[in-house]
Amino acid sequence: MSRDERCHVQVLAFPAALVFAGLYYVEDGLIHRLSKYIEHLPLNVLMGKTPPFVPWDASTELGNYARGITLPMRVVAQLVAFVVVPTLLVSPVWSQLSNSMQWSQMALAITIVTVVLAGYFQRRDTGTSSERRSAQRSKGEPTDA
Repeated sequence: MSRDERCHVQVLAFPAALVFAGLYYVEDGLIHRLSKYIEHLPLNVLMGKTPPFVPWDASTELGNYARGITLPMRVVAQLVAFVVVPTLLVSPVWSQLSNSMQWSQMALAITIVTVVLAGYFQRRDTGTSSERRSAQRSKGEPTDA
């Protein structure tokens, strides 16, 4: 391996580490919240009885995931993995690419950023409907569920 090749590998070490650390944090956060959700289920639900309980998708634990640091950390990790690392890989040969190839690379980067941000905006409202219903119930207002 030449000196230049080793340099390129070294430059990617920290971005890759950031991605792995961010993804680990996200998964660990989801596992923690799932554990808290299960912990709060009434014992009779676990024993097969059928009192009402809040589904996971409407739980406050999932809402806390969406409004905490975990979801933004996931966005950062995705942007590093899907935009920063590829940019670092392409930058040494950027001047050798044709104009059409450069434009296509930029279009792909913009598309990736759009997809990552769309996923973030879609998930950030998770759990808010259950909190709104809980607030309505505590005030004695009718709920939509």
